[in-house]
Amino acid sequence: MTTRTKVPGAAIAALGVSAALLLASCTSSSVADPSSTPITSSSTLASTISPSSSAPTSTLAISSSAVPTVTPTSANPWPADLTPDQIAQAQAAIAAYVGYVQLIDQAYADPGKDWSTEAARWATDPVKSSFLQNVAGTAARGQYATGSIAVYPQVTKVEPGLVTMTVCADATNSGFFDKEGNSIKAPDAPGSYYRHPSEVQVAQYEGGSWLVTFITDDYTKTC
Repeated sequence: MTTRTKVPGAAIAALGVSAALLLASCTSSSVADPSSTPITSSSTLASTISPSSSAPTSTLAISSSAVPTVTPTSANPWPADLTPDQIAQAQAAIAAYVGYVQLIDQAYADPGKDWSTEAARWATDPVKSSFLQNVAGTAARGQYATGSIAVYPQVTKVEPGLVTMTVCADATNSGFFDKEGNSIKAPDAPGSYYRHPSEVQVAQYEGGSWLVTFITDDYTKTC
């Protein structure tokens, strides 16, 4: 299988929970239609992504190695000219990305826990290392998050073992707090927009696992 990793251009910006989706500002050219039904990271995804195998024993609802069936409420979140094999890859990549976003919500709500096993299930470096470092930093400062991030993924390219998608990520319904419980969430403004475009790459690795390998968020734009 093709194995590819791209290194992002910058580290996480200090933007509160709106920055928790990882890896700093880069531009994305297009995003999914935000009027469509989002995939919320706190949901079980039962109405959107149904895995073809049973869920893992952890609290996450889907397996990154499963090839799920996606039943969107609007147009399919991938190009219309994909082959059946490419559609299967797109579905698996979306499932892995959504599993990773679920992990973000869980980890920042309980940042003192060791999340390394779960992180390895959904992501690889540089995304995995950055995620673990920033969760640890959040815990060290006594900070934590609440709520969930909604994502609107749209696959833009499918190559053998590598899927690229643009995402409208929405942190409107999440909060970020200091150790005293005071909100420190950044304002919904240029540089920290709650709804912002993100570019994501998910790659297939040995054993068939799909892992998030590359994320850039552009907090200077909204979607």
